[in-house]
Amino acid sequence: MSRLNEELIITAEEAILSDLLRSENEICISCRYYKYAAETWKLIKNSEKNSYEYFASESNGMTSYGFYKANNGQIYIIEARMNDITSVYLASKNISFLKRVINDEEKIVMNC
Repeated sequence: MSRLNEELIITAEEAILSDLLRSENEICISCRYYKYAAETWKLIKNSEKNSYEYFASESNGMTSYGFYKANNGQIYIIEARMNDITSVYLASKNISFLKRVINDEEKIVMNC
């Protein structure tokens, strides 16, 4: 897990508060990254705020996706094209590749 430097933290936090925040239904990654996204989700859940973890890319690496744990404690998915943030999504079970992971976590909590 990597913690972002101050400049990148400010950039990420501003993107979260901007018009770059999108509906969860708009994000789409290749199914080949689903398993890695699920593994990375488990890591980011327990990380400190301002942590970032890459989990997928598209367009020969030109577009990347990573989880970011924000100042507010929420986890977001940051989509960047050539290192510029293009979209931000609130990570939730409404996202196809997180649906099973988050639902499984909820089942574990309810069974305790």
